[in-house]
Amino acid sequence: MISRCLIAVLLLASTAPFLMNNTHNLSNAENIAQAAEALLASTATFLKSNSPNSPDPEKIGQATAALLASTAPFLKNNTPNSPRSEKIAQAAEALRDKLIAQRRDFHMHPELSNREERTARVVAEKLKALGLTDIKTGIAHHGVTALLVGGKPGPVVAVRADMDALPIEETIDVPYNRIHITIRGKSSHAQPHAGIDAIVVAAECISALQNIRSRRIDPQEPLVISIGMIQGGTRNNIIAAEVKMEGTMRTLNEEVRTHTQSLMRETLQNVTAAYGATFELEFEEGAAVTYNEPALVEATLPTIKRVVGERNVLSIRPLMPAEDFSYFQKVVPGFYYFLGVANRQRGITAGWHTPEFDVDEESLVVGVKVMSNVLVDYLQRHAPDSSRGR
Repeated sequence: MISRCLIAVLLLASTAPFLMNNTHNLSNAENIAQAAEALLASTATFLKSNSPNSPDPEKIGQATAALLASTAPFLKNNTPNSPRSEKIAQAAEALRDKLIAQRRDFHMHPELSNREERTARVVAEKLKALGLTDIKTGIAHHGVTALLVGGKPGPVVAVRADMDALPIEETIDVPYNRIHITIRGKSSHAQPHAGIDAIVVAAECISALQNIRSRRIDPQEPLVISIGMIQGGTRNNIIAAEVKMEGTMRTLNEEVRTHTQSLMRETLQNVTAAYGATFELEFEEGAAVTYNEPALVEATLPTIKRVVGERNVLSIRPLMPAEDFSYFQKVVPGFYYFLGVANRQRGITAGWHTPEFDVDEESLVVGVKVMSNVLVDYLQRHAPDSSRGR
């Protein structure tokens, strides 16, 4: 009995240090749990089959083999140097020159949103060459979709990417809300008292709108109200009868967004009424808040950390630029993450959507490694039990 228990203890002891000391190298907690369950199940079978009344060395060997077999697939597929991770890394490195060349090609042939004719054609050709099927073009003007069918039954995961360019002078992202404001007064010439100066009223409105942020909304709630364009007047000596303004309103909370819209309308009503002017306010709805599903993030982060190293994975504060990826997240759980492309040593530090923006092209290979591992690990986590570990 002592020798048989000793064998079981040794088997557990030989596996435990790996599980304890290498969790940072594993793809996800679910795989760890599965391996642990298989380990315990094999050990239980061993102990049950090898009681003092059945001292069969052959059964000891069978239990040992079962124990090793249960952990082998887990160890094989979930370490940084696993065959799968190595294959992905090698494939990404082999694509380095093509990735850089394609990025530069798109950069030399920029096409604005809803005008990506050449870009869409190139994307469709590349997908077809890679063997993807059910390729569809012309989705919402120039969108492209395709299907990659795996060799095993399992779930479906979607990958989405932008392919539109921006005018070089563009410095802001797609707004959450675009605001159109029209102030109407009364024109007059050389008699200010006979008119209603729309420019003066507009200036008062701009100042009053800023008080919504500072005095009427919880300061702990992120909110930005910006007027970026103002146009009015016809001559330098005529009181302007009309002023048009455009701006953005950004927030991370749907209730704050709705309440702020109401407060803006109330503010404009009161300010214009004080001067005898009128107003029109129109909200052009932009993208909703980009919300990462916490459970999906938690399950995916170990994969990203395994690929790039834990110290290279950063959690950032919410940002105000909006992203239409949020529309997908309203339908299915989504995870939107950033790929770092700066390189201070090479002077590549400018922010996106600025004339000076550039990328360290080494990041392209990193991006392929990360996304490929994220997708494969996701499919593996959600595959039927019969398909796991293959």
